[in-house]
Amino acid sequence: MLDPFCGSGTTGEVALKLGRNFVGLELYDEYAEIAEERCRQAHVLRGRYEEDLLVSGLGSLAAPADETTPDEATMKESFTQLASM
Repeated sequence: MLDPFCGSGTTGEVALKLGRNFVGLELYDEYAEIAEERCRQAHVLRGRYEEDLLVSGLGSLAAPADETTPDEATMKESFTQLASM
């Protein structure tokens, strides 16, 4: 999906949660940073969902309360891979 006026990244967030590819363009750095964070969180959530499907076959989106988010290097690598799809 292409969003030429990405803004805060709602379209990208939804696309990633649904397992779709997303490219967003944003003129302003502040909004681009917000969109990047929202897409990062959606990407993590989708990964948890897919792991749950593989492990249990139930597709539970629930994550343990003490689970931490991936580090910055891991997220950049994930986004690089996602962008190359």
